[in-house]
Amino acid sequence: SSPRRCDNARKDCKRMTPTEIEKAYEEFDSLIDTYWEGPPLAPLARPYSSLMKKLEAGYIDGPSEWTLNHAKLVYQSSKPPLYNSLEEASKSTGLSEMHLSYESGRYTNMAYIKLKRHHH
Repeated sequence: SSPRRCDNARKDCKRMTPTEIEKAYEEFDSLIDTYWEGPPLAPLARPYSSLMKKLEAGYIDGPSEWTLNHAKLVYQSSKPPLYNSLEEASKSTGLSEMHLSYESGRYTNMAYIKLKRHHH
């Protein structure tokens, strides 16, 4: 399905046409000075697993059923982890491997932006 544009806290949503998607991307690109995606600390074990119930219930956008193809897409689109193993991440951060493993199930790709300054 195509992306949606939502307003009013996701109460008013509509599917976007390819032309609308392109226009939205161009508008986004014109406003952004810096775009940065943070990498995971350690290799991903179960990315997005904490969101599954919300996805399945339709509370957030995404597939109603998570497949291996979805997981593959997450792995391919994520930055390489800062550490090569849970053990290495644990030693460097002081966080337990169990905690890091739990958090890897809560991982979602997060993007940060810095907007361009517009002078009026």
